[in-house]
Amino acid sequence: MINFIIGQNAIDALTSTSSHELCEAINDPIPGQGWYDDANGEIGDICAWKSKKLGKYAVQLDCSNRANKCL
Repeated sequence: MINFIIGQNAIDALTSTSSHELCEAINDPIPGQGWYDDANGEIGDICAWKSKKLGKYAVQLDCSNRANKCL
């Protein structure tokens, strides 16, 4: 299996990246008109490269304003 610099196999890299983009598409469907932070970019960018396993798939954590951390 291919290992990436971030230590994920190909499937984990795909599902983590896909969850990143899906979250951004939900929170900023028209770029620049939804959730966007001038210092950090879109919501997924704040927690980029931070992931966890959900079942057998890796998903990226996303920023929570309420918790003030990546969840």
